[in-house]
Amino acid sequence: MSEPVNNPFAEPQLLQTADSATACSVCGRQDETVRAVMFPFVFSVIVLTFRRAFSGTWCAKHRRQYQSLATLITAGVGWFGIPFGFIYTPGSLFKLVRGGVQPAEINAKLLISIANHKLRQNDPRGALKCFEESLKFREDETALSNIKLIRDTTLAGKTEEKKRDGRTYLGMLFVSFLVGIVIGFLDLFITSLLDPLLANTESLLLILFSWIPFLALVTMGAVLLANTIRRFLTRISQPKKGRFTFLALLAGFFAFYGIMHGSAIADNIYYYLIGGPIESVGYEIIVNILTLLIGGLSWLLYSLEVQYAYDAIYLVLLGLVLIFYLITARTAGVNTFHWRDLVIRSRQRLD
Repeated sequence: MSEPVNNPFAEPQLLQTADSATACSVCGRQDETVRAVMFPFVFSVIVLTFRRAFSGTWCAKHRRQYQSLATLITAGVGWFGIPFGFIYTPGSLFKLVRGGVQPAEINAKLLISIANHKLRQNDPRGALKCFEESLKFREDETALSNIKLIRDTTLAGKTEEKKRDGRTYLGMLFVSFLVGIVIGFLDLFITSLLDPLLANTESLLLILFSWIPFLALVTMGAVLLANTIRRFLTRISQPKKGRFTFLALLAGFFAFYGIMHGSAIADNIYYYLIGGPIESVGYEIIVNILTLLIGGLSWLLYSLEVQYAYDAIYLVLLGLVLIFYLITARTAGVNTFHWRDLVIRSRQRLD
């Protein structure tokens, strides 16, 4: 039995300040990160599946909190409904990974209203950021005219700080890799807790449901991966579609490889915690160094040794995770390029 969302696509209510500028409904912040957004989530109890949504106007900080909570609920308990949990959960997770549902017209007007508020507060740089962010949702002539006005008058003669693109790319890959390591690390310890339950079971259903924590972690990782790619690529001074796409895909692969690397590191630590035998200090030092250097590769090779149904499921899931992360990364990279390219072309056309 499925319980539908209570009008999930209703327009979020905007918090208005005294001068009619939109603000974050939690902290009252007014900047280019504020969005009207809806985060759908699904939770299930055996034959009952409920669809709900967090809907409001939030800054980047509080948007991430609601997005993470909705993702955790959906990936964690959305699947437990038969059959609707398996039907509605993937769609909700897809929307969450893409940043929720953000109505284009509402957000374009929202950002322009904040930009006008910034101008009244004598903050042209803040207004410029808001006008440029509004181009993500609509190429508005009013916004373009204001961008030209601000750059020609208030910011005349001032140049933006040059970005070190190479360092930014490396930072994106490093953070993506760390995201994967954290996922793999947490997954290994959760799996270790479930081992006694699965040791002697032959129930395929129980084995399938034991992968729910892994799926939840992977989905949370996809959200973090997409946000990481968008945050770093936004800083690039000269966007190129091919380069953005390639590096975004590379970040997706780094996050995927990080999962196995984190699992290898966690497995090594777990071995010591349970009192595994130590051959010699020198040997253990070498093992730990190799784990830090090529732990992910060794974990992947180990995963290819299929002996039980549990191993086969894990191998299939790894392949799906790789595809999922590459698609997520490419989408984030291409979307960020289109916006950055539009902003730069608008500046060149208006200068």
